[in-house]
Amino acid sequence: MEKVDGLLEIARQKIYTDSVKGKEALDEAYELSKAEGYKKGEAWSLLRLGSYALKEGQRYKAIDLFDDALKLFEKIEDKQGISRAYFSLGTIAGMMGNFGESLKYLYKSKDLSYDYDKKYYSKLMNNIAETYIYLEDYTMAIKICQHVVDFMSEEKIHRMFVPYVTLGLAYQGLGYHEDALQSAEKALLFLEDSQEDMFKSVANMVIGGAYKGLKQYDEALIIYNRALKQAIDFGDYQNVSKLNAFIGEIYFIKKEYDYAFRHLQEAMVVALKHHSKRDESIVYKLYADVYESLENYKKAFTYLKKGAELEHEILKDRIKQQNRELVDYDQS
Repeated sequence: MEKVDGLLEIARQKIYTDSVKGKEALDEAYELSKAEGYKKGEAWSLLRLGSYALKEGQRYKAIDLFDDALKLFEKIEDKQGISRAYFSLGTIAGMMGNFGESLKYLYKSKDLSYDYDKKYYSKLMNNIAETYIYLEDYTMAIKICQHVVDFMSEEKIHRMFVPYVTLGLAYQGLGYHEDALQSAEKALLFLEDSQEDMFKSVANMVIGGAYKGLKQYDEALIIYNRALKQAIDFGDYQNVSKLNAFIGEIYFIKKEYDYAFRHLQEAMVVALKHHSKRDESIVYKLYADVYESLENYKKAFTYLKKGAELEHEILKDRIKQQNRELVDYDQS
């Protein structure tokens, strides 16, 4: 059991720094847990295997692994594990645009987290704030982020950059560019001696967006490109698509169309590869803007139509999900 726990810790630490070595440790932990009948080790191995699958963009495989982990955690009554499994399922549902489903799982995790996994509570609440950002309820997101900042300060929890990054995104959603800039710059101060490249990338993305909102386009390009490099190095596929789209948009504003098309094409490739309808729709709209500016109205209409159709699909999927949730609630 001690060896399994040690291997699981290696896997946790290595997921972003040396994923090959981490996956080897994780596979060994899973097989050893099964051989020794160590159910807790098996459940945590499944959960971590889901995280590794998600890192590689294998979302459906990750969901199956998280589900298997949840069932096993429930069987052995591991409340911390149940909370983490709900958290993981909520996170991936949000990544796939199922925000109602995401909040359902995240709030289930919240009900357990404060009592059984307090050090994870701030991360969980931050994810809830991020989900409200996707739902464009920026006021609620800001309220939750401020709660997280206060909680982390009182509990002397490190990683204060996490809520400040999310706060920046929320302010950006409201068009409060100066507030977004200040929040993201605070996050970078906390990140100064950190290896957390994903958060550095997102903080820089917020700063780039703030400069774009303030119409300081050259500064925005510099920061966006810095964020893009960090996202690529980290393997943050979701934001690689968004950042290419944002860079393409600025080149469009500057009327540098060749560069705009180059980045929009890259954004679409990544969005399609990782099944992100939302990112696809963003790129289609920008394609439409570029072609309209070039007076190619036929292509502009085609891409505008494609973007609108995707947005309709996203809305339809969300309504279907909400209806399923109502049915589940009525039957509970």
